[in-house]
Amino acid sequence: MRALRLGPFLFLSCSSAPPLSVAGAWSGSWASSITQSSMGNVSINVAQTGGATTGSGSISLYGSVTLDGTYSASNGKWIGTVRNGLATAKFDLDVHGNSASGTYNVPITADIGTVSLSRTTR
Repeated sequence: MRALRLGPFLFLSCSSAPPLSVAGAWSGSWASSITQSSMGNVSINVAQTGGATTGSGSISLYGSVTLDGTYSASNGKWIGTVRNGLATAKFDLDVHGNSASGTYNVPITADIGTVSLSRTTR
């Protein structure tokens, strides 16, 4: 929790600052904004060196995937791609503490949607 005092007023914020790293195990869900019945689970293990992220895991309906991306601790932005050998999905996530959420798009199918993740281990 953060506190900011302006004169006699005290403002409290419960939002957490972006973490220094996104390394660890993440799990969560995705949902298509185009096809209402397309949704599933995400489970991915991420390594980070500097701002570069790599990883592997699985995504429902896509199977085994690899991840490549970049993470900026200064603004909590994590962008990159996941690939399964047939398709590539691009993601753009905002990270707060051990939670990440944002959007994805799959250019080859024109699918777009949302992603919500929680870090289960560091």
